[in-house]
Amino acid sequence: MTSAVYGEQKGLAGRLVVTDSQVEELLVALLASASRELVSRAVAETLGIETRNVNGAVSQVRKLLNVDQYDVLTVDGDVVVLDVDALREQFEV
Repeated sequence: MTSAVYGEQKGLAGRLVVTDSQVEELLVALLASASRELVSRAVAETLGIETRNVNGAVSQVRKLLNVDQYDVLTVDGDVVVLDVDALREQFEV
């Protein structure tokens, strides 16, 4: 959340509904998962939102994390997947 790249992405993303704390909670949950993925229901619980709002929230998080078309966060059907190597590379963490 303190990465300069993250700050730049926030500026480019425009108006967001997801908060930094929600993004952080989602990343923590994905990193805690052995497969680095969560189903939509788990994402909703993590973000504290209704399951029907997951797609919109994940879309916003993707705007923040997917820098220069590198997919840090992807969606495969009902599953949200984190690419840890891309996260580290893009945000220098």
